[in-house]
Amino acid sequence: MIPYKSIAVFRLSALGDVLMFLPTVRALQRNFPETKITWIISKPAFDLVRTIEEIEFIVIDKPNSPTDYWRLKKLFQHRTFDVLIAAQASFRAHTIIPLIKARQKIGYDKIRGQELHSWVVNEQIPFRKVHTLEGFMQFAEYLGARDLQVEWSLTLDCHAKIWVTEKKQEWGVGNKLVLINPAASKSERSWHAQGYIEVIKHLQAKLPVTVVLCGGPGKHDRWLADAIMQEVAVIDLVGKTTLPQLLALIAAADLLLCPDTGPSHMAAAVNTPVIALHAVTRPEISGPYGQLDKVISKYEEAKKAFARSKKQQARDWFDKNHHPEVMHLITAQDVIARL
Repeated sequence: MIPYKSIAVFRLSALGDVLMFLPTVRALQRNFPETKITWIISKPAFDLVRTIEEIEFIVIDKPNSPTDYWRLKKLFQHRTFDVLIAAQASFRAHTIIPLIKARQKIGYDKIRGQELHSWVVNEQIPFRKVHTLEGFMQFAEYLGARDLQVEWSLTLDCHAKIWVTEKKQEWGVGNKLVLINPAASKSERSWHAQGYIEVIKHLQAKLPVTVVLCGGPGKHDRWLADAIMQEVAVIDLVGKTTLPQLLALIAAADLLLCPDTGPSHMAAAVNTPVIALHAVTRPEISGPYGQLDKVISKYEEAKKAFARSKKQQARDWFDKNHHPEVMHLITAQDVIARL
């Protein structure tokens, strides 16, 4: 008798978190091969993992109106899962989870499960001071999985791979391919343009290298890329790639340099060396898994320099250094030394 006939996993976004959640899904597949696994996810995160086989995906739009919630209720009303893994703790997630019927709804402890998370689940995994990926893996462990090996096995989109091959031919073969994703989703986590400029000048002086800027279509991404390109000659792909193309490009690169942002975890998932820059966030929580030795972290220095004094609490593990100057603690020489 199989332990579970159906397991639904609820992780809608963000891009980095979805990729860090993927090894948990893989562990569920290995440990419960006869169980039907359904992943409830949102776009564009789905575009990163859509090539996974033997998984049912339910792709939903994040609801913004009563009509949207009515549609979600209709979508789930005739389905009941044995288990729902509620691996997202946010206000909007907590308005969706009650619409999904499951005998077991497993969520986070009270420390990680903020915003009334405990109200929408009936079981909770215990708190541990672990990396986000390992925190996700706790769900598989809680269900009795014994093989908790971290495995992504992420198949790249075939059309995206062809696109990368054509781009590399266009740029010329033989050079090292270095990607720089200058901006983070939150500007306070982004490094400054002058730092990237110094690093690129060093690379171009020392190596036969093709430097490509990548990133999203946001205004901050564009502004930072333009500032860099005023000083150095690079290839500009900022806001010009789909997510499958960006993932395939990172897989083909010799190195990625970026702050704490989604592409850092993309690189970890496809085993591309990545130098991630951390000062706002603790890399032991959100750094590229398996490559923390390459991280340049000023988190502790920033905490001493900018953090507000307060009584120590369990949630201090998740503290962020919110200050406009924290990323300036990282110098170009720090990055060059790591290169």
